[in-house]
Amino acid sequence: MTALTEVSLITGGGGVLLHGDAPSCAFLDTRLVISRVSADFAELLDATPHDLVGRDFTSFLDPESRGVVHKRCGELLPHTGGFTQQVDVVRGDRRHQRAQVCVYTFRGAFLVTLTPAPRTAAIVLAKLDARILEGLAHGDSTELIATRLFLSRQAVSYHVAAMLRTFKVANRASLISKAYCAGVLDSASWPPRVPARFVK
Repeated sequence: MTALTEVSLITGGGGVLLHGDAPSCAFLDTRLVISRVSADFAELLDATPHDLVGRDFTSFLDPESRGVVHKRCGELLPHTGGFTQQVDVVRGDRRHQRAQVCVYTFRGAFLVTLTPAPRTAAIVLAKLDARILEGLAHGDSTELIATRLFLSRQAVSYHVAAMLRTFKVANRASLISKAYCAGVLDSASWPPRVPARFVK
């Protein structure tokens, strides 16, 4: 936030940020409506800055990401601070793109930066593996997971071993940690949940 001071942000007509050093950013009012936006930010959404001014920022997010961002922004005001969240952006060309959004309180409203998430190999789990991973993240024992899914303990252990290889980790704790880091487990959900986009 220190790099984005009032001095470094110069606004032009129509709410376009003109300063060359400004990152991909936008100003949102308390309703999360875009009031000013940089060209780089607009480009990430496959739009022009003028197309974005006056639109709800969360309308460019998938429903799951939209709910998380609304909730976290609501918790921020009237306080100061910010948060970083991985989101799925729905671009103007209707393609989905994983991105990182950083939201900061700024003069009673919000300053948002948006950067594409680094590309990683897509991890897609079978439905059964997703349910087992959710159980592990919840802290359930192998026996409880087996009972809930009508499997033997050995079958659960087999699926866990396969996921350890898929995620390239050595133990269950590392599996859960890496699944959260990769977004395979939803960090905003309890009990733990694997979003549908990671389930085949």
